[in-house]
This record gives sequence, structure tokens and C-alpha cells, in this order.
Amino acid sequence: MGHPYHTEGISAQAYAAGIKTKLSTKAWVLKLLREARGSVVSGETIASLAGCSRVAVWKAAEALREAGYAIESCGKEGYRLVTNSKGEPFHAASYAMEDFLYPWEFEELEEEVIYYKETDSTMNRARELAARRIPGPAIIVAETQTASKAQDPGSWHAGAGGLFCTLLEWPALPVSLYHHLIQEASEALQKAIFDEMGIEPAVPAPHHLMVQGKKLAGLFWEFFAELDHITWFSLGVGVHVNEPFVGPEEISCYQLTGRFHSRRNLLLRFLRYYKQTKQEGGFYGRNESAVGIHGTI
Repeated sequence: MGHPYHTEGISAQAYAAGIKTKLSTKAWVLKLLREARGSVVSGETIASLAGCSRVAVWKAAEALREAGYAIESCGKEGYRLVTNSKGEPFHAASYAMEDFLYPWEFEELEEEVIYYKETDSTMNRARELAARRIPGPAIIVAETQTASKAQDPGSWHAGAGGLFCTLLEWPALPVSLYHHLIQEASEALQKAIFDEMGIEPAVPAPHHLMVQGKKLAGLFWEFFAELDHITWFSLGVGVHVNEPFVGPEEISCYQLTGRFHSRRNLLLRFLRYYKQTKQEGGFYGRNESAVGIHGTI
């Protein structure tokens, strides 16, 4: 099916049918402008597909522009996303490749994503959400962390350019089997890094992904249980993606490949692979209540 703004006769209902969850106006604006690949999309088209007013589209476009997206207003014609010579969107301030982790970047997962410009640790934010007994899973992401958790001895820097997130979920799983979630997450992360960056890290332990003897990525986990069943489980994921230098014991994808990579795409790949392995293993469900234990990496 062609783009709705290039093909006549495609209704908003037909186009939206493939989207499981209603997207925010910001998500719709980005989705349509990216698919247009530098072409202009009218505010009327966006409003029709998003199910909102043209004023709401204008407000969303302005908010996205303020957040760093290179969105150009073309008067009555509409909006377009400015691209570089390769047809790729870029960051309006730096002219580097787009690399945003805002909730609206994740389409149907948008309502699960909680974004921080900076926090001490996404694991701490997940623990707070678990204590509030939120009704569903959450994906907490941060641009930088000031108190990252790492294996001791060892180090883990969490500066700008890396992927730092924690997944909070409620698996129906006995405590004796929690290691399956960690093993599956490790395999999913290894596969996502290989598919997205072409880098194949070694996994000397489920919580360490190494390249050239240096740490490229790591996992950290914490869970609470009642009797012998997990009530909530949080999984911290850290990957050195676009940092130019991260210290003598660590290495980034940028250092290995000499180019920038999309943290959003990497996270989406990881989430898809992790979900697939959980479905195959039957690790879904929701328990209630709590008492706790944590694993350190």
C-alpha cells in the first residue's frame, strides 16, 4: 500500500487499521513525515489520520521542533521533515543523525515508555513504579544516569550517547526460574546488537556482553517475590552505542564501527526479540504482592 498522502482513495480508517493502539498526535506527525522522506504532508492529512484538529497538529509539530526535530513549516501546504544528503532525518541543533528516545518514538509502545533526560538510575525509577503497583509493564529510558549499577569489580559509565533503560514487568514465574528471563534477555540483546550494528559480542556470562575484552553492554536485574513466585521483575539494560570514548575497560559501538547508530532501533529490536522468547517460553502473566531479592551484575 502506498503512502496515504501519495495515493488517492485510502481512508484514515484503512490506514490506521494496522496500528494496534491509538498513537499520540506527536507520534502521528513523526510517522507520516518520516514516511514522506522529505516531502510535504498537509496538516489536513495528518489531522484526518490522527483524528484531531489541525490546531493540535500545529501544536504537536511545534513541540517536536522544540524537542530537536528538524521539522519545517511550509505555510498552508503543511510540514516536512528536513533530511540530509542521504535522505535521513537529523537533529535540528547538531545536524547529526536523529537519535531520540522520547515515548512517541515507539508508536504502539508509547504509553509504556517513561523518559528522563537524566536520573540516578532507571532501576530506581522502576522500583518506585512497582511499589505503586502500576497496572502494566513499563519501559524507563534515560539519556544519562548519575548512579549506574555495575558489577564489582568493574565500571560502567552512563554518559550521553548510550542506551540506558529498565523494563518493569509482572511475570507469572517461580523464583527458581528467574534466570530464564536473564538468559533470554542476554540472547535477545546479543542478537539485536548484531542485527543493528553488525557487531557480535561474546557473552562470558549472561549479564556481560564483551568485545575485544571490553564491556560493550550489560544487564542488571531486581525482583520481588511472595513465597516462591515473582511478583514483579525489573531488568536493566545498558549498551554503549554512540559514545566516542567510555573508558579503558569499556567500548562503544561507535568506537568499533566509526559511525553513529540508532538507539531507538536497537531498543525496538531488543524488545521484539525479548518478547518473542518470552512468548515461546510462556513467561507471561501478572502476580500481586511482594517481598524482595535482587541480583547484581
